[in-house]
Amino acid sequence: MRRLTSWIAIGCLMAGALVVGLGGVAGAQSGAVYRWGVYEGATVNESASEVHPTAVHGLSDVVALAAGNEASYALEGDGAEYSWGNGRVGELGNGSKTAYSSRPVRVAFPAGTDIEAIGEGNGWAVAADAAGHVWAWGETSRAGAACLGGGGSISLRPHRVPGLRDVTAVAGASSHVLFLESSGKVYECDQADHAPSLKAGLPSGVRVTAVSAGDTFLSVLLVDGEIWNWGDGSHGQLGNGTFRSASGPVEVHLPAETTATQIYAGGSTAANGQEIALLDTGAVVAWGANADMQLGTGTTTAADTPTYVKTPAGVTFTYVATGGATSYGLDSAGRLWSWGANAGGSAGTGHGTGNVYPPRRIDRGVTLVSTTAANVLDYHTG
Repeated sequence: MRRLTSWIAIGCLMAGALVVGLGGVAGAQSGAVYRWGVYEGATVNESASEVHPTAVHGLSDVVALAAGNEASYALEGDGAEYSWGNGRVGELGNGSKTAYSSRPVRVAFPAGTDIEAIGEGNGWAVAADAAGHVWAWGETSRAGAACLGGGGSISLRPHRVPGLRDVTAVAGASSHVLFLESSGKVYECDQADHAPSLKAGLPSGVRVTAVSAGDTFLSVLLVDGEIWNWGDGSHGQLGNGTFRSASGPVEVHLPAETTATQIYAGGSTAANGQEIALLDTGAVVAWGANADMQLGTGTTTAADTPTYVKTPAGVTFTYVATGGATSYGLDSAGRLWSWGANAGGSAGTGHGTGNVYPPRRIDRGVTLVSTTAANVLDYHTG
């Protein structure tokens, strides 16, 4: 079975008459990737927003997506990774400094490399292959050139990251990356590291099963359903009942007698940062920044512990995600919902201003979704 990054879910829409309403995109095709929102970042050449899901042609049999600040990435079932978007600092990984590509290009891994997990950062990307090796490309100096290897600040093609093996999942954002080994150990890499280092302070003897990276904080899910976070906590995004930051892992205070089954850390600047999670009860909780109603609680009050999201009546979410300040829920019927900020069209409602609340249904037939900052991808299976 193909291993996928635990923080990526995917979904999609279709071309034709792109009219967004309560039923989603009119004429949406199966087996296609869609993108909406806006690219953001220091080297963005093309940042025009898409206020509704817009078809991305040239992809099929997609099994994972990674929406980056400056570029987008998709993994097909045969182990080939594709990229599109801004590429002035090598984000596309195809050996060029293409200013902008609206059509996917194949990332130039060495022949015979079978990719099984993908991730992204701010101007760079990472991937893990079937042998557990990790690759990186783009402006890797933003995440620590020495840590991600490559011998320079820009890599136009993927290069092997030293010091890692048997990696099954990767999660990156801004200037840090998490790597999850099959053993359940987590390695961290940031601008202060000269090599990926084993993360200390997590409960001993308990495997990590998923990793997720917000812009300024990091999160892991343990096999027993506990969540542990570290980094910036100024908006309550560490979820431990304080608004203080922590360099070492702290346990998120989940509601009594519940455990988490899926996590997604978000935020795009120091001015925000939030996380959303699914519980074993089927409920959804969120915590952290809430100025744009991204927690889905009906208020704009930040939360320093997990707070229940007010889901639409009769709806059960099976996957959740959160970007810069917009959140998404994929329900059991394949419908995608959004709430929170709509800057640049990130809520996918057909306009690009204001906030969205209560949650609005923006698509149907979706199976995967990925988001970061204000860039969003989804996919429909064939």
